[in-house]
Amino acid sequence: MIRVGVSSQHKYSDQIKGILCETVAERRYGKEDGGHGIQGESMMKVMKDTKVVGCTCLSVGKEVLLREKKFDVVIVDEAGQVSEWW
Repeated sequence: MIRVGVSSQHKYSDQIKGILCETVAERRYGKEDGGHGIQGESMMKVMKDTKVVGCTCLSVGKEVLLREKKFDVVIVDEAGQVSEWW
């Protein structure tokens, strides 16, 4: 399982930090870009192999990593908070 979304602006528990896409990419591929963070290519590699993705309804529409990802099933928690259907 991978968690995607705006991670640098939030304080997550160590448990959640362990499944952030950025964290998993860094663990698998190391820091890139001169130590300034993980490039999108490494995160895309992680997403390609990921079967379960967690994110918020707010971030799902903005998340570049999810644009090419296809899912067999989507579960929406708190669907009443979603204002638009894509």
